[in-house]
Amino acid sequence: MLWRIQAADDPDTGGELAWKLGAIKYGVVPAGYIQTFPLHGAMPLPLEPGKTYHVAAAGVPPFRRYFEIVGGKARWLTNPPEEPCFTKQNDQWVRVPCPSQN
Repeated sequence: MLWRIQAADDPDTGGELAWKLGAIKYGVVPAGYIQTFPLHGAMPLPLEPGKTYHVAAAGVPPFRRYFEIVGGKARWLTNPPEEPCFTKQNDQWVRVPCPSQN
C-alpha cells in the first residue's frame, strides 16, 4: 500500500462519496477525508513510470482499476494483470499461486 484515505467519521465534515469527487490527486487529501496511510500525514512515495498500480474504492458497486504512469499522468489499463493471491501461514501473509479461474 502506498496511500490510503477514508471519509472522516464526523457526519458534518464527512467527505463526498468517492464517485462524486470526480478526481482525486495522489497525495492530496480531499476535504472531509483523512489520510490513514502513511501515518501522520507523511507524503506517500512517488509513483514511478513503468510500474502498474491498483486503485480501489469501497461502495456499491466497488471500484477497482489498474493504471500506470505515462508522461507524468495516470493511464488506465484495459488488460489488468492477474492479481496476486495470499494465504495466512503462521500468522504471516504469504503470496501463493492463484487458483485457476477455469
